[in-house]
Amino acid sequence: MKNYTTTITLLIAVLGLVFFQGCAQHPLGAVKVTGTVTVDGAAMEGVSVTFSPNDSEGREAYGTTDADGRFVLTIPGTEPGSGAIPGDYIVTFAKMENPADGLSDEEILSRYGRMPDPIDLLPTRYKNRTGADVTTATVEARGRNDFPFALTSR
Repeated sequence: MKNYTTTITLLIAVLGLVFFQGCAQHPLGAVKVTGTVTVDGAAMEGVSVTFSPNDSEGREAYGTTDADGRFVLTIPGTEPGSGAIPGDYIVTFAKMENPADGLSDEEILSRYGRMPDPIDLLPTRYKNRTGADVTTATVEARGRNDFPFALTSR
């Protein structure tokens, strides 16, 4: 009977820890942030999404889209999927491609003369942090922070 009581007590303690861990707030006050990126109406994999805070109180957060165009934000130096701190953000996008991918060193030298710079497949306007073309988002402390971004290639 003593072993049974000890086992039950340990089980309750472990379940309590798991429950309270799941309820714990992020130490930075971050909330989960997700979204979708489409380009010309189609999901694009490998798009880097960066949320840069409008003020000095926030912290930058980033994510990369999967094959369905979905991303989950992470604050650098924290656990993956940590989200973002509530506030106003400027959002930038990049889809980098290395034209030398899959080429041998000899082919790279023959074609380019040196290692070529990566090419961004998205228009420059998606990197703007000021002006009329800037993309913004507001991360709320409560509620669903799921952002759909419809980009165009032109």
